[in-house]
Amino acid sequence: MKVIRLVPDTDGAVPWPVLDKEKRSVVTIGTFDGVHKGHAAVIRRTAELAEKYGSFSVVIMFDPRPSFVHSHSSIGPGIHIPAAPAPVQDDGSPQDGSIQFGGNNEPDPEDPEAISSAGQRIQWIRDLGIQYLLIVRYTPGFARQTYINFLGQLVGKLGMRTLVLGADARFGRGLEGNVKTSRTVAASTGVFEVDAVEDQGRGFTWVFPDVQYHVPDSAGEPANPLNSMSKADRRAWTKKHHMVRVRDWSSSHVRDALAGGRIAEAAEVLGRSPQIRGEVVHGEARGRQLGFPTANLGGTIEGFIPVDGVYAGYVTDAGHRWPAAVSVGTKETFRDAADAHSDSERVVEAYIIDETGLDLYGHTVTIEFTAFMRPQARFGSFQELIAQLGEDSQRAKAIISGRRKTA
Repeated sequence: MKVIRLVPDTDGAVPWPVLDKEKRSVVTIGTFDGVHKGHAAVIRRTAELAEKYGSFSVVIMFDPRPSFVHSHSSIGPGIHIPAAPAPVQDDGSPQDGSIQFGGNNEPDPEDPEAISSAGQRIQWIRDLGIQYLLIVRYTPGFARQTYINFLGQLVGKLGMRTLVLGADARFGRGLEGNVKTSRTVAASTGVFEVDAVEDQGRGFTWVFPDVQYHVPDSAGEPANPLNSMSKADRRAWTKKHHMVRVRDWSSSHVRDALAGGRIAEAAEVLGRSPQIRGEVVHGEARGRQLGFPTANLGGTIEGFIPVDGVYAGYVTDAGHRWPAAVSVGTKETFRDAADAHSDSERVVEAYIIDETGLDLYGHTVTIEFTAFMRPQARFGSFQELIAQLGEDSQRAKAIISGRRKTA
């Protein structure tokens, strides 16, 4: 798969590449945050039609998330979206093998609610058999383009013969572009067609209008509280909390599930375990002193960090995948009593089970979450903490072993 990063100018014009003057393209567009099962269905359909027609398969991916850009623009003069290039290797070449048209070396704005980084999405889209991935820098200028103008560019610059859209796809100024309006343009011009992929999930669910973390109050994987409610209770609950109705297979559903520690629910939508990625840094070595050395993530962490708690999961590095007990939180036992109710930096650390002597410092590792085990707790002594860490590692090992047997 060839990856090309495209940076619009101040007016929002995109420097589209010429793929081939003779060969046409089957194109899909979207943010594809998390590349969940709904996204995968659309992308696979794009690859399938491209093969059928002898065309290029092209995914146009927006980055950062449009909702992230617009949420900042709505509360002030607007967030500055720099034309950030891909991370580079020591020789200056992009780590993901991409080519960039335009841009500079300003850093990426951080989006803590993104399920996945651009790098993670590149990896997952590549696995779906796409030939070209065009990453368009989403800016306020680009957002002002009409959907008709955008469709014209896809036909004129990329030779689009088919546009593949999910049922709820929206794009262009005012989000006026959708399946219906795109089909109207296709019918009036006769130069492309629209292929709509119907929702294949379990219908709809309800989520909070913005990300709200809810720490489970007991051990074990929490259930979605809506599942046990009657229709009347659910209606009252969703109205009281101003909840919004979204597709079951949606990025909003994944965020809501992870913010409540509902790992299995998020994994069902994603089609894989939720995961984050980051560099292992030196911590305070407290885990090592207690007999449970951990890999601590530092710097920018890619992916959505779930609600505070202790999880069963995996750590992956350079093709090696180890079972782990993963802690997300503020190290309650080591905080001063006077500081117990103040905000503190959230830390992600993983204890790799039954492995000794691993040196992962400086490595970029992936941490997968497979199950929520318990909420964070403050212990009265180090002995109590050590005993609990031992229980956590054994429970994580049992959970992972059980899943292997049923896989």
